[in-house]
Amino acid sequence: MTAKVRFVFSLSLLFILTFVGAAVFSDELVIARRALLPPGPGSGDPGRRDIRVIDIPVSGGKALLWREDDANGGVIDRYALSLNGNEISTIRETDYEIKLRYTHFDPLTDPPDVEHNLRAFDPEAEHRSAYIVQFVTQPLDEYRDAINELGGRVFIYLSEHAHIVQMDDKTRSQVEQLPFVRWVGRYHPAYKIDPELLSPLGRGQLTTRRYNIMVLERGGEMHRVVAERIRTKGGDVHTILPDGFRLEATLDPNQLIDIAHDENVLFIDQWSAAESDMDIVRTTSGAAQLETIEGFRGEGVRAEVADNGLRQTHTDFQSGLPPLIHNSANTNEPNNHGTSTYGILFGRGTVNSSARGMLPEAQGIFADYDFMTDRYAHTARLNQPPYNAVFQSNSWGNGLTQNYNTIAAEFDDIIFRNDILVLNSQSNTGTRSSRPQAWAKNAVSVGGIRHFGTAGSNDDRWAGAASIGPASDGRIKPDLAHFNDAIHTTANASNSNYVLDFGGTSAATPITAGHFGLFYQMWHSGAFDNATGATVFESRPHMMTAKAIMINTAIQWDMTIAGTDVRRVNQGFGRVSIANLYGLREKMLIVDEQDVLTTLQSKTYYVTVPPDSSDPLKVTMAFADPMGNPASSVARINDLNLTVTAPDGTVYRGNNGLGVGQGMWSVPDGNANSIDTVENVFIEAPIAGTWRVDVVAAEINQDARLETPGVIDADFALVASGIARVAPTAASVSVGGRVLTSDGRAIAGARISISGINGAVRTLNTNAFGYYLFEGLRAGETYTIEAASKRSIFDPASIVLRVDNDLAGVDFIAIE
Repeated sequence: MTAKVRFVFSLSLLFILTFVGAAVFSDELVIARRALLPPGPGSGDPGRRDIRVIDIPVSGGKALLWREDDANGGVIDRYALSLNGNEISTIRETDYEIKLRYTHFDPLTDPPDVEHNLRAFDPEAEHRSAYIVQFVTQPLDEYRDAINELGGRVFIYLSEHAHIVQMDDKTRSQVEQLPFVRWVGRYHPAYKIDPELLSPLGRGQLTTRRYNIMVLERGGEMHRVVAERIRTKGGDVHTILPDGFRLEATLDPNQLIDIAHDENVLFIDQWSAAESDMDIVRTTSGAAQLETIEGFRGEGVRAEVADNGLRQTHTDFQSGLPPLIHNSANTNEPNNHGTSTYGILFGRGTVNSSARGMLPEAQGIFADYDFMTDRYAHTARLNQPPYNAVFQSNSWGNGLTQNYNTIAAEFDDIIFRNDILVLNSQSNTGTRSSRPQAWAKNAVSVGGIRHFGTAGSNDDRWAGAASIGPASDGRIKPDLAHFNDAIHTTANASNSNYVLDFGGTSAATPITAGHFGLFYQMWHSGAFDNATGATVFESRPHMMTAKAIMINTAIQWDMTIAGTDVRRVNQGFGRVSIANLYGLREKMLIVDEQDVLTTLQSKTYYVTVPPDSSDPLKVTMAFADPMGNPASSVARINDLNLTVTAPDGTVYRGNNGLGVGQGMWSVPDGNANSIDTVENVFIEAPIAGTWRVDVVAAEINQDARLETPGVIDADFALVASGIARVAPTAASVSVGGRVLTSDGRAIAGARISISGINGAVRTLNTNAFGYYLFEGLRAGETYTIEAASKRSIFDPASIVLRVDNDLAGVDFIAIE
C-alpha cells in the first residue's frame, strides 16, 4: 500500500495545488494548509516561495516543489509527491548536490571547473553520449520511462536524484525540456577516474599500470566496444567478466584518459591482487551448549571457505567428510592460510579436541582464490549440485582501500544476483583501510576484538588491531565482530599440526561464519516455526534474513565499561551468539522477504512486549541492494526505512542513537536513515504493550527483485525479538478492532479480511459502530488483516501480527 501522511497533510497538498491554479477545494483544506505551511518570521510572510506544481506523466500524480527559510537564515528545498493525484505519498526535505567522489556540487549554483583534458568532448549530433540527468524529486518509474521513450537509455542511479543516461544530442535537448528534469550535464572523464589517481595523473607521475574498468551495462556489447578501443590504443586487455560489468586492462596515462572518454565507461580504478588477510569460542558463543541441548554440530550444512592453500590430507579433514574442492585440485601451497581458516569452521579436533571447529560434521567446500578467475560463475555454482552451499567465508580480499570501489560494487552485484550469504574479513590495519569486499552493502563484514584467552568480555579490547569503519559514506561497518587473537586451529606443517595463536579478522570471519552455519541447521529443524525442505540448502531462508537474524540476536560489547576502546566502528552490532538466538527462538517475528514494496509503499507489523519480559526489544531490517555506483560518494541505491512506535507513541527510527560515536541503545525521534541497508532499533527496557513496526520504501531507484522482471520493486528481511511469540497451539484466540475516519467517526460496512499461514481467507463487514471481530483463530500464528471500503483509503490498509492471546484495538484509520 502507498505510504501516506495523515489527514492534515493529505489535504494540505490539495490546497497548495489549488493555490497555484489546480482545482476546487473544500473549507477543511484551509485548516490543513496552516498545519503544513505555518506562518514564517515577519508579519504574515509564510517564508515559502518558488512554489511549483509538476504533473507526473501517465499516472496522473503531482509533484509539488517549494523553498522555505530555516531558523538559521538558510534555505531549505522541499517537495511533496502525490503518486495518484489524490493523496500525499511523501513530504520531504531534500538537497540537490550531485554526490560524486570527484566532488559534491549543485549543478545549478556551483558547477565544478573540470580540467580541460578530463572534460567530455563536444557531442556529435547523432552520437550517443553519457550524461547525468537530475530530477526535481527522487527518480520515479514515470521519469525513466519518459526518457526511454524519447530514445535515451537510463543506467545506474547517482545520488542525489539522478541517473547516468546515454542519449544523442537531439534526445538531450528534448529531455532537458521535461518538466520533472532539473538539470542535464555531461558525465565527464574526470568523474570516472578514481580521485586517488587524478593527482599523480595531473603531475605526470602516473606510470603504466593495471586497472579495473567498469562499464554501464552487464556483459555483451559494451565490454566488446571498450575492449576493442583499448587494444586499438595499444593497451592490454587481461580479463573480461561476461556476467558482470568489469574488465581488467593495462594502460599508460594517455590510454587511461582516452578510455575514460568512452561513453560506455562508468568508472576506473587501480587493480590489485588478492591478499590473505577454539574451546573458548565454542563456549562463549553457545555452540557447545547447542550441541549439548540439540546435538547440532553442522550436520547437513554445506558451505565454502575461499582462501589461499589447504592441506587436504590433514587428519582433521580426513577423519570426517573430506573437503569438497571447488576450482583446483592442487590446493597445497606454501602459504596454506586456508588450512587454518578451514579448520576453524570444519576441523574435527581428531588429534587435538581443543581445536575443534564450529561445524565439525558439516560438508566443507574449499576454493583457492588464486584459481578463481570468474567470481560470477564461481558463486553461481555454489547454488547448484554438488555444492549447494548456504554461505561462503572469505578471510582475504583485494588491495586495501577506504572507498567503495569497482571491486566492492562487483561483490555487491554477485551477492545480490545469487542470494547467498557471503562473509568477508574487514582486515587488520587498525585504521579504516579495509578490504574492498568488506565495504560491500550485501556482504556480512566481520571485524575483530581481542579476548585475551578469557571467556568473560569485560576485558575484551579492540587494541588498535583490526580494521574499522565507518564506510566512506557513513554506513556502519563492520556488521559484526568476533575474537581475533589466540585461536587454536589446524596448521599446514604436517597432517597433525595445529597452531595456538591464529588471529586477525582472518580468524574472526570463519568463527562468525560457523555461527551462521548453526543457525541454518536450526532453521532446517523448524526452530522458528518456519517451513522446511528436505535439506538444509532447500530449507534456507534468504541471505538478508540470515544476516538480519544474526545481527538482531548478537551480543553487543559493553561500550560503557571504564577503559574500554570497543566502539560501534570496530564491533559493528556485536558478536554472533547462538545461545542468545536459541533463547529467543520463540520470541521472534521473522519476515523472510515475502512482503514486496514499490516506491513509497509501506508495510506495517504489530508486535507485543509482554508485561513480564526481561528481554530488550530489538528490531532489525535489512535489504539486498543493487550494486552501488563507484563514481558516487554514496553507495546506497534504494532507500528503505525502519520506524518503531511504542505503545505510548514514542517513535524510534532505524540506527538513530546507534551510529558512529553514539551508544548501545536507540534514542527517540531523529531523521530517517538514508545511508545504511541494515537498520536497527534496540530498546533496552521496552514498555509492555503493542508496538508498531513500519518499513517504508522511501526510494526505489532501481529494481531490487529479480523474481519480478519489468517491475521496479524491492523486498526486505525483518526481525523483531524480545516479543510475545510462542509455538502454535490448539488454543483459540480472537482479533478485533474498529474502522474509523480520521476524525474518529465509525465506518460501517467496511470489508475486513484475515488470512493465516495456510492461505485460507475469512471476511466480514464492520457493524454500525465500525467494529469487527474474528474468533476461532489459532494461537501463536501470524495473520494478515486487510481493510477495504469503496469510499475510503486506509493507512495502513494491511496489518501483519502474531496472535498469541485475544487481541483488541487493531484499528484501521481512513485518510480520506
